[in-house]
Amino acid sequence: MVTILCTSVFPLFLLVPESAHFYMSIGEQHKAKEVLLKVADSNNACLPPGQLVSSQKKERIAAKGIGLSSKNTGEHTHSRDWRGLFSPPKYLVSTVLNWLLWFTASFIYFGLILMTSELLTLYHDIPDLGCVESIESKSSKVCHHLTENDYIQILWTSAAELPAILVCFVLNEFLPRRRSLSAHGLFLSLFIGLTMICPLSKNSTFGLIFAARSFASSFFQSLYLYTPEVYPTHVRSLGLGLSYVFARIGGVVTPFVSQVMLHETVRGTKAVYTAASLVVLVAGFLLPFETKGRSLEDASIG
Repeated sequence: MVTILCTSVFPLFLLVPESAHFYMSIGEQHKAKEVLLKVADSNNACLPPGQLVSSQKKERIAAKGIGLSSKNTGEHTHSRDWRGLFSPPKYLVSTVLNWLLWFTASFIYFGLILMTSELLTLYHDIPDLGCVESIESKSSKVCHHLTENDYIQILWTSAAELPAILVCFVLNEFLPRRRSLSAHGLFLSLFIGLTMICPLSKNSTFGLIFAARSFASSFFQSLYLYTPEVYPTHVRSLGLGLSYVFARIGGVVTPFVSQVMLHETVRGTKAVYTAASLVVLVAGFLLPFETKGRSLEDASIG
C-alpha cells in the first residue's frame, strides 16, 4: 500500500511547471516567459510591460557601466552555482556547521524514538536498568513482546511532538536564531544526561525522554526556519537540500547507537546522545550569521 501511494505521486510531477527562475538561470528566456504567462492567465491578470533579464546579465551590465572587468565580477558569477555555498569564507563556515547541525538533529531525534521501544523491552529483564553498567550478564536474551502498558508509554512519549511546537515558537520568538539553536542543545544535554542518574525510576526516565524528544523535535523545526534564511535566493534550495542529505545520514547512523550499542551499555549510549547535544550547543554559538529580524537579501554577505 505504501509503495502504491509513493509511486502514484510521480505522475503529478508532470503537471507541476518548472520555475521561471530556473529557466532564466539556464538561458531559456522564452520558457520562463511562458511560465509567467500561464501564471498571469490563471490569475486573470497581465504581465507588466518590459523584458525579462536575468540577475547575472544585470550584474554584467552594471559592471560594464562602472568599468569593472570580468575578473572583478567573477565572485558574483561563481556564487550562482554550488560554489556559492562555500564562498565567501563565512559561507564555508556556515555551510559546514549547518550540515553538522542537521546531522546531529536527525541523529538525536530518531535515536530517542528508537531508544524508547528498546528501553521498554530491556526493563522487562532489568528493573534497575538505569544503574547497570553492562547488561550482557543481566539480559535473558529472550525476545519480549511489548505489553499494553508499553504501548501506552510509547504513545505518551510520542505526544511530545505537541509541546514541541510551543517550545519552537517560544525559543525562536524571544531568542536570536543562533542562541535558540544553542538553547536546544543545552536542554537536550540536560534532559538526556539526567536519564543517567542512578537510581532513577522507569517513569522518571521516560518523563525525561518525553522532555528531550520535545526539544529534539523543536530543534528540527528551528533548523527548517534558520537554514533558508542563511542563503541568498540563488543557492537557498540547494543549501537546504544538501543540509537535509546530512540529516538522512544521521538517521542512517543512529540505529547502530540507539539499538545496537544500547544492548551493550545503556549509560554509554545515553552519553553519546548527551555529547551530540553538547555539539549542538557549541555549534550554535559558532554560526557566523544571525538572521532574525533581517530580510532574506540582508542575510547575504555584502
